[in-house]
Amino acid sequence: MIGIIISGHGTFAEGIYSTVKLIAGEQPNIEIVNFLEEDNCESLQEKIEKAIEKIGEQNGIVCFTDLVGGTPFKVCSTIAATNENIKVIGGTNVPMLLSSIFFREKTLNEFVSASIEQGVNNIKTFSMNTINKNCEEGI
Repeated sequence: MIGIIISGHGTFAEGIYSTVKLIAGEQPNIEIVNFLEEDNCESLQEKIEKAIEKIGEQNGIVCFTDLVGGTPFKVCSTIAATNENIKVIGGTNVPMLLSSIFFREKTLNEFVSASIEQGVNNIKTFSMNTINKNCEEGI
């Protein structure tokens, strides 16, 4: 099973994972790492490394971060640069993260590709065809 670390500015990680839990329930081998005002690169790196230790490498770990080029992305990328079993995805959105929990048995590279595909394919603009008027039948 692929391990997942979610990180981002403020409480992004907590917030996006709370949405996933509401829809799909608690998930194993997922760690949340917030990057708070009192943190710096060193403290964030320590928190990410502890999350990696807690999950264990298993079939790999993917770090989902909020912004490409932001501090959580850079710190995770620095760690991934020396470990081929760790990948980093920036620009995480709910459909990407939610879908990814259902294909955690894929290979690491297949998992990353599928996660990105889900994130991109689920960005839509409003049209009458995309709305379900019955709230009970929606997600």
